[in-house]
Amino acid sequence: MPCRLLFLLAGLFTTTLSAQNPGTAQVRGRVTARSETPISAAEITLLGTGRSVLTDSAGRFQLQDLAPGRHVIQVRRIGFQAQYLAAKLAAGEDKEVAIVLEPGSYELPEIKVTARATKPIEYAWTTKYDDFFRRQRVGLGRYITREDIEFRKPFRTANLLAGIAGIKVNFRHLGASGTHVQFARCNLPGDVVSVWIDGWKQRYPESTGPAAIGELIDRVLPSQIEMIEVYRGPAEMPAEFLDDSCAAIAIWTR
Repeated sequence: MPCRLLFLLAGLFTTTLSAQNPGTAQVRGRVTARSETPISAAEITLLGTGRSVLTDSAGRFQLQDLAPGRHVIQVRRIGFQAQYLAAKLAAGEDKEVAIVLEPGSYELPEIKVTARATKPIEYAWTTKYDDFFRRQRVGLGRYITREDIEFRKPFRTANLLAGIAGIKVNFRHLGASGTHVQFARCNLPGDVVSVWIDGWKQRYPESTGPAAIGELIDRVLPSQIEMIEVYRGPAEMPAEFLDDSCAAIAIWTR
Protein backbone atom coordinates (compact mmCIF):
# COMPACT_ATOMS: atom_id res chain seq x y z
CA MET A 1 0.00 0.00 0.00
CA PRO A 2 2.71 2.56 0.89
CA CYS A 3 4.54 1.76 -2.35
CA ARG A 4 1.37 2.22 -4.35
CA LEU A 5 0.69 5.55 -2.63
CA LEU A 6 4.26 6.68 -3.33
CA PHE A 7 3.85 5.72 -6.99
CA LEU A 8 0.59 7.70 -7.28
CA LEU A 9 2.12 10.74 -5.63
CA ALA A 10 5.12 10.56 -7.94
CA GLY A 11 2.81 10.38 -10.94
CA LEU A 12 0.81 13.36 -9.69
CA PHE A 13 4.00 15.36 -9.14
CA THR A 14 5.22 14.57 -12.65
CA THR A 15 1.86 15.57 -14.15
CA THR A 16 1.93 18.87 -12.24
CA LEU A 17 5.40 19.73 -13.50
CA SER A 18 4.39 18.85 -17.05
CA ALA A 19 1.31 21.08 -16.86
CA GLN A 20 3.35 24.03 -15.66
CA ASN A 21 6.01 23.70 -18.38
CA PRO A 22 8.46 26.00 -16.60
CA GLY A 23 10.58 26.48 -19.76
CA THR A 24 7.73 27.99 -21.77
CA ALA A 25 6.08 31.40 -21.76
CA GLN A 26 2.55 32.73 -22.06
CA VAL A 27 0.80 35.83 -23.36
CA ARG A 28 -2.49 36.91 -21.87
CA GLY A 29 -4.49 40.08 -21.98
CA ARG A 30 -7.62 41.91 -23.00
CA VAL A 31 -8.88 43.13 -26.37
CA THR A 32 -11.06 46.24 -26.44
CA ALA A 33 -12.27 48.97 -28.76
CA ARG A 34 -10.94 52.50 -28.31
CA SER A 35 -13.96 53.20 -26.06
CA GLU A 36 -12.65 50.42 -23.75
CA THR A 37 -15.61 48.22 -24.66
CA PRO A 38 -14.45 44.58 -24.55
CA ILE A 39 -14.38 42.74 -27.87
CA SER A 40 -15.53 39.14 -27.60
CA ALA A 41 -14.80 36.37 -30.13
CA ALA A 42 -11.70 38.15 -31.42
CA GLU A 43 -9.29 35.61 -32.88
CA ILE A 44 -5.76 35.60 -31.43
CA THR A 45 -3.43 33.58 -33.66
CA LEU A 46 0.22 32.67 -33.19
CA LEU A 47 1.36 32.88 -36.80
CA GLY A 48 3.35 29.99 -38.17
CA THR A 49 1.93 27.50 -35.68
CA GLY A 50 -1.79 27.30 -36.45
CA ARG A 51 -2.55 27.91 -32.78
CA SER A 52 -5.36 30.32 -31.99
CA VAL A 53 -7.80 31.23 -29.23
CA LEU A 54 -10.91 33.41 -29.04
CA THR A 55 -11.48 36.17 -26.53
CA ASP A 56 -14.24 35.64 -23.98
CA SER A 57 -17.17 37.95 -23.23
CA ALA A 58 -14.81 40.24 -21.25
CA GLY A 59 -12.37 40.41 -24.16
CA ARG A 60 -9.77 38.31 -22.34
CA PHE A 61 -7.50 35.65 -23.85
CA GLN A 62 -4.55 33.46 -22.96
CA LEU A 63 -1.92 31.78 -25.13
CA GLN A 64 0.02 29.21 -23.10
CA ASP A 65 3.08 26.99 -23.53
CA LEU A 66 4.84 29.28 -25.99
CA ALA A 67 8.45 28.61 -26.91
CA PRO A 68 10.87 31.36 -25.87
CA GLY A 69 11.93 33.68 -28.68
CA ARG A 70 10.28 36.03 -31.14
CA HIS A 71 6.68 35.49 -32.24
CA VAL A 72 4.18 37.29 -34.43
CA ILE A 73 0.63 37.41 -33.09
CA GLN A 74 -2.36 38.26 -35.26
CA VAL A 75 -5.45 39.80 -33.64
CA ARG A 76 -8.61 40.20 -35.71
CA ARG A 77 -12.36 40.47 -35.50
CA ILE A 78 -14.95 41.20 -38.17
CA GLY A 79 -15.62 44.92 -38.26
CA PHE A 80 -12.16 45.87 -36.97
CA GLN A 81 -8.72 46.37 -38.47
CA ALA A 82 -6.38 43.47 -37.80
CA GLN A 83 -3.27 43.97 -35.68
CA TYR A 84 0.02 42.15 -36.20
CA LEU A 85 2.15 42.28 -33.09
CA ALA A 86 5.73 41.22 -32.39
CA ALA A 87 6.32 39.55 -29.04
CA LYS A 88 9.76 38.69 -27.68
CA LEU A 89 9.34 36.12 -24.91
CA ALA A 90 11.80 34.79 -22.35
CA ALA A 91 11.60 31.34 -20.80
CA GLY A 92 8.98 31.34 -18.05
CA GLU A 93 7.73 34.83 -18.93
CA ASP A 94 4.10 35.71 -18.26
CA LYS A 95 3.39 38.73 -20.48
CA GLU A 96 0.15 40.61 -19.91
CA VAL A 97 -0.92 43.09 -22.60
CA ALA A 98 -3.75 45.42 -23.53
CA ILE A 99 -4.80 45.41 -27.20
CA VAL A 100 -6.99 48.07 -28.80
CA LEU A 101 -8.61 47.43 -32.20
CA GLU A 102 -9.64 50.24 -34.54
CA PRO A 103 -12.93 50.04 -36.47
CA GLY A 104 -12.72 48.85 -40.06
CA SER A 105 -15.52 47.92 -42.44
CA TYR A 106 -13.45 45.92 -44.91
CA GLU A 107 -12.77 42.18 -44.95
CA LEU A 108 -9.51 40.86 -43.56
CA PRO A 109 -7.82 38.63 -46.16
CA GLU A 110 -5.29 36.00 -45.26
CA ILE A 111 -1.84 37.47 -45.87
CA LYS A 112 1.70 36.42 -45.13
CA VAL A 113 3.11 38.53 -42.31
CA THR A 114 6.67 38.79 -41.07
CA ALA A 115 8.08 40.42 -37.95
CA ARG A 116 9.10 43.45 -40.03
CA ALA A 117 5.41 44.23 -40.64
CA THR A 118 4.53 44.39 -36.96
CA LYS A 119 4.84 46.68 -33.97
CA PRO A 120 5.82 45.46 -30.49
CA ILE A 121 2.95 43.91 -28.60
CA GLU A 122 3.71 46.24 -25.67
CA TYR A 123 2.27 49.08 -27.82
CA ALA A 124 -0.89 47.26 -28.90
CA TRP A 125 -2.96 49.55 -26.66
CA THR A 126 -2.21 52.72 -28.63
CA THR A 127 -1.71 54.00 -32.18
CA LYS A 128 0.33 57.01 -31.03
CA TYR A 129 3.65 55.43 -32.00
CA ASP A 130 2.56 53.53 -35.12
CA ASP A 131 4.22 56.01 -37.48
CA PHE A 132 7.46 55.72 -35.51
CA PHE A 133 7.53 51.96 -36.07
CA ARG A 134 6.60 52.41 -39.74
CA ARG A 135 9.50 54.81 -40.29
CA GLN A 136 11.82 52.64 -38.23
CA ARG A 137 11.16 49.74 -40.62
CA VAL A 138 12.23 51.96 -43.52
CA GLY A 139 15.38 52.68 -41.54
CA LEU A 140 16.56 55.98 -43.03
CA GLY A 141 17.20 57.75 -39.73
CA ARG A 142 18.41 56.82 -36.27
CA TYR A 143 15.83 55.52 -33.81
CA ILE A 144 16.05 55.56 -30.02
CA THR A 145 13.55 53.41 -28.11
CA ARG A 146 12.48 53.38 -24.48
CA GLU A 147 14.64 50.30 -24.02
CA ASP A 148 17.67 52.27 -25.23
CA ILE A 149 16.85 55.14 -22.86
CA GLU A 150 16.52 52.84 -19.84
CA PHE A 151 19.80 51.12 -20.72
CA ARG A 152 21.77 54.37 -21.09
CA LYS A 153 20.16 56.24 -18.15
CA PRO A 154 20.94 59.70 -19.55
CA PHE A 155 21.05 62.79 -17.36
CA ARG A 156 19.86 65.02 -20.22
CA THR A 157 17.97 64.30 -23.42
CA ALA A 158 20.93 65.60 -25.41
CA ASN A 159 23.00 62.73 -23.99
CA LEU A 160 20.96 60.39 -26.20
CA LEU A 161 22.30 62.07 -29.35
CA ALA A 162 25.94 61.71 -28.31
CA GLY A 163 27.64 58.99 -30.30
CA ILE A 164 25.42 59.29 -33.40
CA ALA A 165 27.64 59.82 -36.46
CA GLY A 166 27.30 63.32 -37.87
CA ILE A 167 26.14 64.89 -34.60
CA LYS A 168 28.39 66.67 -32.12
CA VAL A 169 27.16 67.30 -28.59
CA ASN A 170 29.00 69.65 -26.23
CA PHE A 171 27.96 69.98 -22.61
CA ARG A 172 29.02 73.45 -21.48
CA HIS A 173 30.36 74.23 -18.03
CA LEU A 174 28.68 76.58 -15.58
CA GLY A 175 28.42 80.08 -16.96
CA ALA A 176 28.37 78.89 -20.57
CA SER A 177 25.27 78.77 -22.78
CA GLY A 178 23.92 75.30 -21.99
CA THR A 179 24.15 72.26 -24.26
CA HIS A 180 25.27 72.67 -27.88
CA VAL A 181 24.03 70.19 -30.51
CA GLN A 182 25.68 70.52 -33.92
CA PHE A 183 24.68 68.58 -37.07
CA ALA A 184 27.55 68.15 -39.55
CA ARG A 185 25.28 68.61 -42.56
CA CYS A 186 23.81 71.84 -41.19
CA ASN A 187 26.81 74.12 -41.56
CA LEU A 188 25.52 76.85 -43.88
CA PRO A 189 24.11 80.22 -42.78
CA GLY A 190 20.35 79.90 -42.30
CA ASP A 191 20.37 76.11 -41.81
CA VAL A 192 17.76 75.06 -39.27
CA VAL A 193 17.27 71.76 -37.46
CA SER A 194 13.55 71.25 -36.85
CA VAL A 195 12.50 69.83 -33.48
CA TRP A 196 9.18 68.02 -33.18
CA ILE A 197 7.46 66.90 -29.98
CA ASP A 198 4.51 64.52 -30.32
CA GLY A 199 4.04 65.58 -33.95
CA TRP A 200 4.15 69.34 -33.28
CA LYS A 201 6.96 71.44 -34.68
CA GLN A 202 8.56 73.54 -31.95
CA ARG A 203 9.29 77.24 -32.24
CA TYR A 204 12.83 78.31 -31.47
CA PRO A 205 13.13 80.77 -28.56
CA GLU A 206 15.47 83.22 -30.31
CA SER A 207 18.36 81.94 -32.40
CA THR A 208 18.40 78.63 -34.25
CA GLY A 209 21.99 77.62 -33.56
CA PRO A 210 23.50 74.67 -31.67
CA ALA A 211 22.68 76.17 -28.26
CA ALA A 212 19.03 76.64 -29.22
CA ILE A 213 18.74 73.02 -30.39
CA GLY A 214 20.12 71.82 -27.07
CA GLU A 215 17.72 74.07 -25.16
CA LEU A 216 14.67 72.80 -27.06
CA ILE A 217 15.35 69.10 -26.64
CA ASP A 218 16.51 69.41 -23.03
CA ARG A 219 13.13 70.90 -22.13
CA VAL A 220 11.85 67.30 -22.20
CA LEU A 221 13.32 65.04 -19.54
CA PRO A 222 14.55 61.55 -20.52
CA SER A 223 12.02 60.08 -18.05
CA GLN A 224 9.22 61.70 -20.09
CA ILE A 225 10.37 60.28 -23.44
CA GLU A 226 9.19 57.04 -25.03
CA MET A 227 11.19 57.25 -28.27
CA ILE A 228 13.19 59.61 -30.51
CA GLU A 229 13.75 59.84 -34.27
CA VAL A 230 16.86 61.58 -35.63
CA TYR A 231 17.27 62.56 -39.31
CA ARG A 232 20.67 64.05 -40.09
CA GLY A 233 19.89 65.49 -43.52
CA PRO A 234 17.17 65.93 -46.17
CA ALA A 235 18.05 62.58 -47.79
CA GLU A 236 17.05 60.79 -44.57
CA MET A 237 13.97 62.84 -43.74
CA PRO A 238 10.50 61.33 -44.40
CA ALA A 239 7.78 63.47 -45.96
CA GLU A 240 6.25 64.26 -42.57
CA PHE A 241 9.35 66.21 -41.50
CA LEU A 242 10.65 67.40 -44.86
CA ASP A 243 10.31 71.19 -44.97
CA ASP A 244 12.94 73.92 -45.16
CA SER A 245 14.99 72.25 -42.41
CA CYS A 246 18.38 70.67 -42.96
CA ALA A 247 17.76 67.96 -40.33
CA ALA A 248 15.09 66.92 -37.83
CA ILE A 249 14.66 65.53 -34.32
CA ALA A 250 11.27 64.02 -33.41
CA ILE A 251 10.58 63.31 -29.73
CA TRP A 252 7.61 61.17 -28.64
CA THR A 253 6.59 61.46 -25.01
CA ARG A 254 5.25 58.71 -22.80
